[in-house]
Amino acid sequence: MDNCTHLGCTFPWNAVDQQFQCPCHGSLYASDGTVIRGPAPPTPQDCSCRRDGQ
Repeated sequence: MDNCTHLGCTFPWNAVDQQFQCPCHGSLYASDGTVIRGPAPPTPQDCSCRRDGQ
């Protein structure tokens, strides 16, 4: 898990959809941390996303 670049909510990895999904406002992130859909800023400056166990 990591924190959303929008407001800092903790978000889990969704293995079915193969993306991180923020439950607070719906931001979606690819496995490399790039934003798929906001409201998170489109270019996160400090993203250290990781999937648990990897």
